[in-house]
Amino acid sequence: MAIGWKVLFGYAVICRSVVMENLQYAADIALGFLSYFICIFVFINLWGYVYGEVTPSLPDIPGNR
Repeated sequence: MAIGWKVLFGYAVICRSVVMENLQYAADIALGFLSYFICIFVFINLWGYVYGEVTPSLPDIPGNR
């Protein structure tokens, strides 16, 4: 029994839709990783800013030490 072109075309359409769906998941994973990286980067820099060493902002005058 020979397989008709319509059947093969149907399999090609299904294969194409599966590939497109998997590519959408790859983009979703990449964007999730990027947003996670941005959040971690911001919070690490914020942590360093909040708990970093405080430099005195007062002018250097003799009675100020």
